[in-house]
Formats: sequence, C-alpha cells, structure tokens
Amino acid sequence: MWDLVSQNIKVAMNPHQYGGFKFMWKHIAGAIKFQRLREPLSKSRGGCIISHPPGTGKTRLNIVFLQSLLKIYPKSRLAIIAPSSLLINWETEFHKWEVKIPFYNLNSKNFSSQEEEATVRVFRYLSDAGRKDNQPIRLLKLKSWDGTNSVLGISYDLFRNLTVKNVDVNDNVI
Repeated sequence: MWDLVSQNIKVAMNPHQYGGFKFMWKHIAGAIKFQRLREPLSKSRGGCIISHPPGTGKTRLNIVFLQSLLKIYPKSRLAIIAPSSLLINWETEFHKWEVKIPFYNLNSKNFSSQEEEATVRVFRYLSDAGRKDNQPIRLLKLKSWDGTNSVLGISYDLFRNLTVKNVDVNDNVI
C-alpha cells in the first residue's frame, strides 16, 4: 500500500502513523498487499478505531488512507460522519495538507469552491427563483460528491435526519 503514498508524505509521517496506516488497510480493506485485495473480506474485517492522544496526527493519517484508497477504488464514495464541530477541522486539514481530493462539508451553508460548475449554475437558478433554504446547496454538494473522486463530510445528526424514515403515529412514512 505504501506505493500509493508519495515519498514526501511517507517521510513526514511518524512511526505510529506508519503503523496506523497498515492497521487501517488491514482492518478496513482487508490487506496491505495488492494481490490480497482481490480476495473477499472475511467477516472479521470491515472497520477499526484509531485512538491516539490529541495532536498525534489522526486526521492526517486518515486523509492519507482515504487518498490511497481512492487510488485503488476511484469509484468509491467516501464519507466521514462526525460531530458537526469536527467537520470544520476536517475541511481545514484538507486545505492545510493541500489534498487534491475535494472535501464537501454537507453541514456547511457555504460552497467549498470545488463543486461542479453545471451544478452551481442550477443552484444559482434556484436561488434566483426565490429558494432560500439549504437544500439546494446540499443537493449540489451531493451531486458533486457523487460525480467525482471526493470525500463527503456529514454530521451524525444530519446523517440520521436524511436517512431515517420519519413515521407518524399511524405508522405512515412522512
């Protein structure tokens, strides 16, 4: 997997980040060698938790992992689900490390300036038509995320609100 990471990034990583990178590949993707990635994932794989003290580079480690993952699986749609206050940190880290992958913060009311131009034109049309809620911005970000190698950031609450069916007292889906 290290072949997917630029030499500059490898040199800048600490030993615990190096170990964390291998750990993430093994437990999320199932292997650290390309030939093993073709094998089906076992039931014991599919996730991990990285728990280091604050300031030890967990966000950077995750960004490097996401970059390498998208190189192998470019059609993947990666999402970070986190508290809304941390999504701003993720966005800042993507800019700080000059990551070439767009990061769309679905909770932000502002554009990231990386959205697809055609979709931005549709948004401007809807805005000019008097629509002032956040839905067009969210739709634009989702469309841009779906159409590119990118990462979507979404808060726990927004994810739950968008994915959980709302049911009234008569069990009707609202």
